[in-house]
Amino acid sequence: MDIPIITQRLIIRAITLEDDNFIVKLLNMPSWLQFIGDRNVRTAADARQYIRSGPLRSYDENGFGAWVVMSKETLEPVGMCGFFKRAYLDRPDLGFAFYRNTRGGDMQRKPYPRRWTMPA
Repeated sequence: MDIPIITQRLIIRAITLEDDNFIVKLLNMPSWLQFIGDRNVRTAADARQYIRSGPLRSYDENGFGAWVVMSKETLEPVGMCGFFKRAYLDRPDLGFAFYRNTRGGDMQRKPYPRRWTMPA
């Protein structure tokens, strides 16, 4: 995804190697460890390897992957969402993880319109 998706409050964009510190923080949250699992990402170098072997590889192989979700107000990452190819599923799986306490509260729990319009 080369063109970001922009909503009233969010920017959703492709993940890059420069997101390494964000990935370290996200993948070591207690909720990530509990519900998704330990990916052994402890350093920025670990995160860059995770990004290369996960999202970037998925973009190349599948045409989709994990995207960074940023606050439009602060331009800081607040989470990650995207489509994931799972060996045990015949279709892509939608997944997400957000920081628990983001400025403005739990972003994923706020109401959104039922339809999104993609920019042309």
